[in-house]
Amino acid sequence: MDKIDSSKLVFFLGGHDAEMDTIRGILTSKWILQYDKNLTWGAKLSDYSEEIKQLKSEQVPILVELNIDISKPENALVIDHHGEQAGIDKETSIEQVANLLGIKLDRGQQLISANDRGYIPAMKEMGATNIEIEKIRAYDRKCQGATEKDEQLSEQSIREQSEVLGDDKSTILITSLTDKTSCVNDRLWIEYEGKFTDIFIISPPNTLTYSGSGKMIKRLRKYYEHQKRSDGSIEFWSGGNLPEYGYFGAKPALSTDLIKAMVEKPIISQHIFMFPFKIEKNETEKNQSRNRKVDGQSKKVDTLRDKYYNLLKNDGWEEKIYRITDTKLNYNEFVYFHDYIREVLFPNPYSENELQSSIYFEKSVDSDSEMVIHIKTKNGPIRYYLEIDHVALRLFDDEVGILTIELLNYCYSNIDDILKINDFGRRIYPQYLGINNGIDAPKMSFFPDRIEFKLSKIFTDQTFGLEDFYDASLDNTKHRHLKVAQYITRTLGDSFCRQNVLSPVIDDRMFVICWYGNSKLISSLQEWNDKEHCFNYENSDIWYKYVFIDGNDIGIANRKMMHELIEDTTYSRWVEWSTLFGISRYSLVCLTDRSLFAYNYARVHMERIYYQIAVMLLIQRTSIVKFSDNAAEISKEIKPYINKSNQNHQNQDDKPDLNDIVEKVRSCDEQIIRFTNTLCQKEITPQEQGIEIYQKGLTVMEIESNLRNLKEKVHDLFNFVDLANERETSKGIGVFTVINAVFLPLALLASIWGMNLYFMNNFYSNNDTGLSILSMNLISILVFGLSLVFIIGYTSNLLGEIKQNSDLQVTDKKFLVKTLCHPFKKCFIRILGIIMLIIMVLTIFLPNIITLILKWSK
Repeated sequence: MDKIDSSKLVFFLGGHDAEMDTIRGILTSKWILQYDKNLTWGAKLSDYSEEIKQLKSEQVPILVELNIDISKPENALVIDHHGEQAGIDKETSIEQVANLLGIKLDRGQQLISANDRGYIPAMKEMGATNIEIEKIRAYDRKCQGATEKDEQLSEQSIREQSEVLGDDKSTILITSLTDKTSCVNDRLWIEYEGKFTDIFIISPPNTLTYSGSGKMIKRLRKYYEHQKRSDGSIEFWSGGNLPEYGYFGAKPALSTDLIKAMVEKPIISQHIFMFPFKIEKNETEKNQSRNRKVDGQSKKVDTLRDKYYNLLKNDGWEEKIYRITDTKLNYNEFVYFHDYIREVLFPNPYSENELQSSIYFEKSVDSDSEMVIHIKTKNGPIRYYLEIDHVALRLFDDEVGILTIELLNYCYSNIDDILKINDFGRRIYPQYLGINNGIDAPKMSFFPDRIEFKLSKIFTDQTFGLEDFYDASLDNTKHRHLKVAQYITRTLGDSFCRQNVLSPVIDDRMFVICWYGNSKLISSLQEWNDKEHCFNYENSDIWYKYVFIDGNDIGIANRKMMHELIEDTTYSRWVEWSTLFGISRYSLVCLTDRSLFAYNYARVHMERIYYQIAVMLLIQRTSIVKFSDNAAEISKEIKPYINKSNQNHQNQDDKPDLNDIVEKVRSCDEQIIRFTNTLCQKEITPQEQGIEIYQKGLTVMEIESNLRNLKEKVHDLFNFVDLANERETSKGIGVFTVINAVFLPLALLASIWGMNLYFMNNFYSNNDTGLSILSMNLISILVFGLSLVFIIGYTSNLLGEIKQNSDLQVTDKKFLVKTLCHPFKKCFIRILGIIMLIIMVLTIFLPNIITLILKWSK
């Protein structure tokens, strides 16, 4: 803070404590103008409204720890160390005043500053003695107005109205008889020597005071921020040595039951977003692959781990080695599944088997990792703060993968909030764009306005705009692959996404796994309705929206159909034990009460075991889509072999090589066989409940029927390839047949002229003159020349016909005869053919006439 002429400064002091009283003493010693009305915590600028109006233009107001509830002067300076200004790296108010005045704090003042920043632990870090600490704390209580009566009431409150919470017994909840909570806190620290790390105090008039971990303070702030949306009278404040530890205060206080739940069962809901995707080579990789093929280079096929290990490691992923001896939960999760499924779900990177079907990686998550979902509503914006608990990546040998992001909700207990978190949090790109209002249309329905995503060193803050998903200036080629939210690609890694093209499988949304504990809601849904002869959940809009992830309006307007869909997607084995499961194409959800059993078992089962069931279902669905796309691409390549109307106009050099198509079909079939024998199983666990949930998932996602359709498509491709091979073989035989036909006239002439005919024997005699011999030679040359011209003309026209009709089949006799006779449609060929025919007839059948003519010529 820059130093200002102290004669122009006017200080307005806030709520009194040791720090504020010390600041007042410093100002008094420096003869600096100040206003102090001995206010308590929560002091407001409006308390000095009249004094502010009387300021001269050259005077600079300094507002010390005052809530700015009215407009402040433009040249005013705010000094505070609470709320957003609090933190381990921020100056306390007394330090800010000292810097402004250009003075140095003495030891006592430094201890006052440490006390304000981090209470007793901060003073101990400075090396304060117990006497110094007790002196500072007594001074602080006195400045806050604590009396001897308050000291007595604090002792009584601890003795009679306190409750120790948590498994480790480090949390205490006290209903205080005095509003001077510093008396209660100090007595706990002094008498119990810091045994309680988390202290909740409910004091009159209905005020909550908490001191402890920064994580709990963060949760309390988020909870009260959300509640303030519907109740503007709510107040809350915080400070201290954040984000490590500090204090928090709020009005009104939380109920004791809610405080106990926040300590013993803090998770209200658990959300696992799963992003299944297909992996394709980018254009550079495709071109390199084509070049290697053209050059005839052979490359060793890498294992799944060889292909991706270094790439993922560079992006911050760490390969996870699953050991069942690490925790009891690991053991329970491992033994739940059949042995052949364990190899898929829990891959061993050091296995001797090079043909591993999957690899598994995780990213480190720190205490500050969180996802903030910003939503636009008609009543104003909403923010949901969710802590990131786990991030994992699975890749499979059929070039598909699943990114998993697990989020924990500690603040929002209303079912409407849970529905919005699921629906808005799962979206990765807009489902549609409004004609007039673009991306604002889906934002008002189910698409988030903004996502903040902080994961260790990765931080993404993206306010979604039209340009993030759509750019009209680009050509269609560049829009073949959809753009997804940045936090997805940043989490996967820049190197991984740069080398590969990732295509979402479940359109614009991720798959959702959600556990939610709400005793009141499950109690109403599990009641039997005598009038309808069913449980209430079977006709419940809320249950339908929870299963089908409808965040705002329900996505159905047919009560009968809704009842049928609920029946098809609900697993109700434990409904009378306050537990319901639902599974749809897009979700696996569980609703329970808030009992310890539900919290410690049903929730953990959803997080570990049923999550693995969802992985198996999702990877099957993803792989089938991937194989179907491959089959569709192969079908495009065989189109030139099917569509005869285009064959005459298509450049034969542009046709895909049939051998390449055969290899692609064979490779696709090989992958499907491996897929059906490793990933696609009818049963994955011997446990009855797991079998039932898995079977319901197979049915709802139509995996078995889709797999049958896929196999039929590949079978059809094989049939076509066999037919195409036969056709190519027939074409080759046909070409040889035509070649033989081409040389037939020449062979015929050669045989005729080479026969031992009578007239040939008399062609020459011993009495022949040179002139007669010359005449005979000229006639022979003439006949041979005509034959040669005929053969050349006939052959060229026949080859042209063959080129146009490349689909030549020797089995079709009419087609073959038609092809052989086609050159005779040319007038020139017909004339030559007639002449040659006449010559041959005359030569064979009229030898005497020819002989007479020859003798006459002599």
